Amino acid sequence: MWPFGKSTADRVKDAINEQARLKDLGLQVQERGGTVSVTGMVPNERYVGLINAVAGGINGVKNVDTSGVTFEQQVAAPAQPAPQAPA
Repeated sequence: MWPFGKSTADRVKDAINEQARLKDLGLQVQERGGTVSVTGMVPNERYVGLINAVAGGINGVKNVDTSGVTFEQQVAAPAQPAPQAPA
């Protein structure tokens, strides 16, 4: 495996730390049987797609489990205006 001597989890950690939006989030990475589990807190749920893309692009990763990723804020649908009572 390239780079020599690095585990799949270490290569995923390196890839996450090279990504500007992910590097300072302190995400934890574990690997077992080709499944990489990422845990930690991200600003919003859109970061999960980025984590999947970064981790999934590493040779040896078969699946990415982001169920341990939590969000600081939920991305909500635009608010609907409240119906107004007739005057």
